[in-house]
Amino acid sequence: MTQTLSTTDDTVLDFLIEEFGLCLEEKIEKFEKLTLLATIAANLCQQELHREIGEAKESMYETYMGLPHYCTASDEVEKFIPELSNLCEDDLLGLCESIVAQLRYST
Repeated sequence: MTQTLSTTDDTVLDFLIEEFGLCLEEKIEKFEKLTLLATIAANLCQQELHREIGEAKESMYETYMGLPHYCTASDEVEKFIPELSNLCEDDLLGLCESIVAQLRYST
């Protein structure tokens, strides 16, 4: 069941939960989680830098595409990366926290 995304934060978060579950543990491979983490962290760094120098920020997908060529995600994961740009910094950090916890404590 494919859901259409809108631009509201709640809808993006609801979509992620519906598509991948609250824990994201079983549906996203470890390498993809690391790629998501790298994408989000790099984008947050860029946002901070752009805020300081007054330039337009890069989209989450542009950040993802700028990662080294071996950092890839499945089509299923890649389709929602652009939507992460619609999340506020706090929600992005919460997603990072969730991913780190899964990476750290999953068996």
